[in-house]
Amino acid sequence: MAKLPRMRKADGVFKIIKEIDPDTNITLCYIKQLIRAEVVPVIRVSSMHLVDADKLIAYIAKGPKDMCEKREKGVIRRVKT
Repeated sequence: MAKLPRMRKADGVFKIIKEIDPDTNITLCYIKQLIRAEVVPVIRVSSMHLVDADKLIAYIAKGPKDMCEKREKGVIRRVKT
């Protein structure tokens, strides 16, 4: 039988992270920013934005790779639609 992903809103992901590490410095605002940036697949259900909690936590654990990369100036970049 297939395992269902733990689809959660931002506050649900935040609660899971707090259970794992009660002294975490990760904020609800940061989680909402990651969801808005769609660093992991987002499913929209009416006004809710749901993400797979495990994928978002894995993304946070490995760290965003684009923070270290320099962006080219004066180059038009493709925007996701």
